[in-house]
Amino acid sequence: DKADFCLSTDTGDAAYKAAKAAIAAMGGKGNLVHLTGNAVDSNTQRRIAGVAKAIAETNGAVKLLTTITDIDKDLQTAQKAVSDLLAAKGGQINGIVTTAYNPAVAATVAVKSSKLPIKVIAIDDDAKILSAIKDGAIAGTVVQNPWGQGYVGTWVLANLQAKKCTMNTPGLYVDSGAFLVTKDNVATYDAERLAKSKALLNDFKTKYLTCK
Repeated sequence: DKADFCLSTDTGDAAYKAAKAAIAAMGGKGNLVHLTGNAVDSNTQRRIAGVAKAIAETNGAVKLLTTITDIDKDLQTAQKAVSDLLAAKGGQINGIVTTAYNPAVAATVAVKSSKLPIKVIAIDDDAKILSAIKDGAIAGTVVQNPWGQGYVGTWVLANLQAKKCTMNTPGLYVDSGAFLVTKDNVATYDAERLAKSKALLNDFKTKYLTCK
């Protein structure tokens, strides 16, 4: 298209990081479940591919038990899907990776209350998810960089609009970053995002733009 640039989460890479973290929490083997959003969304397809890539790297040690799509419409839909999943297959599941918001919250709450020994890697930093990481109920989450997207994106747009800068490569895609949060860094992960945002701004100033 004719966009000057795109600054966003690389959804495939974020899902890959989440699946790798779930597999590590599982001890590198066992059955993994992927909970995600709208099946026809291109981001969902990237996420499915990212999870598949992480599983393939285990050379058969980890099996994808099932991928459940179309459960991010609302929390109630996600809760029912997770409840049905645990009732039917809870004893077979070693890990759950979630790459959509409502399934992440639903899986966090359900696994915590069920006390099943399932390792969960969620997405985003909802208060319930962070609390569950702190008390050890889930293994972690992968967060995006909304502040960096907003701040850096606005800075670039303002300078392009004022004609102070031009894109060196129009239509450039820039990954805003995805960050694994576990019990070890749950209190400090935001500093990592801020550092990434500063690096992104510097990249635009020194690599991606020519400014007057």
